[in-house]
Amino acid sequence: ANEFTQTEVAKKTAEGYAIYAQTGVAPFCFGMWEQMAELGYAGIRVPEEYGGMGMGMVEEMLVLEEIGKVNTSVAGTIDAHNLGMNTILHSGSEEQRKKYLTAAAQGTLVCAAAVSDPAGSSNFEEWSTTVVQDGGDYVLNGTKFFVTNSDAADLYAVFTQATEPGHGPLDCYLVERDSPGLSTGFLEVFGRAGTN
Repeated sequence: ANEFTQTEVAKKTAEGYAIYAQTGVAPFCFGMWEQMAELGYAGIRVPEEYGGMGMGMVEEMLVLEEIGKVNTSVAGTIDAHNLGMNTILHSGSEEQRKKYLTAAAQGTLVCAAAVSDPAGSSNFEEWSTTVVQDGGDYVLNGTKFFVTNSDAADLYAVFTQATEPGHGPLDCYLVERDSPGLSTGFLEVFGRAGTN
């Protein structure tokens, strides 16, 4: 990660900030998503059986630390992708793992985790997103914000207040980009150009 960071990440960061200075918007992951995926960074902790590197959290943090020395937005993009993906890895069904993890680990599917609610990130009891079961489907209504990767994501892990007592404070629903009613917007966060 160190060699890649010192050469490619530094170069692409300079190019991305030049674009940002002209347009006000930096390219997603500063145009490095495919390179990150080729190096395996999109699936650091995903087991090899699902196409990942099969490493642990320490290795992931070391990679993110190296990248973050040059560009925190790129490190944050990978971290947000991993948060959405790790939700599937640790809490998803085998069917969901097979459907999403390989593509996510290879970077052909970008993940996002929709956690932050207008009521606050950890103020679960006051979260406003509602969930109603409709036959075999679930209908989610509400707003999430500060969702890193939102405009680039193909899959969102949307966290809501638990709908059934005894299962902890949160539920998580996987929402694909083309789901009816899903919309994303751009919110510029100071110092985080390139994350969307």
